[in-house]
Amino acid sequence: VYVGGAGGIHLRGGDLLGTFETEEELTEIVGAFLQYYREEAHYAERTHTFMERLGIERVRRVIVEDLEERKSLVKRINVALAVASDPWKERVVEAAAVA
Repeated sequence: VYVGGAGGIHLRGGDLLGTFETEEELTEIVGAFLQYYREEAHYAERTHTFMERLGIERVRRVIVEDLEERKSLVKRINVALAVASDPWKERVVEAAAVA
């Protein structure tokens, strides 16, 4: 899993967060990273500047090495996702009902 890459005007290769054996572990790592980013990034901060500011070592320590913190981050993102709605899915359902 690579994080913090950027395309466009400011190119930046992603940082290797780690390699993971199972789909379950991969899903947990990605969810934990996304929640950590949601909580720690500055408003409108892109992931590449977030990674430059914090550094891969700090992010890896929180997401990969600290299992208890990772589990806590995953719980928090699951709470957020449980109440989130998908506006595109809603549009598809509405369009199908009209057709």
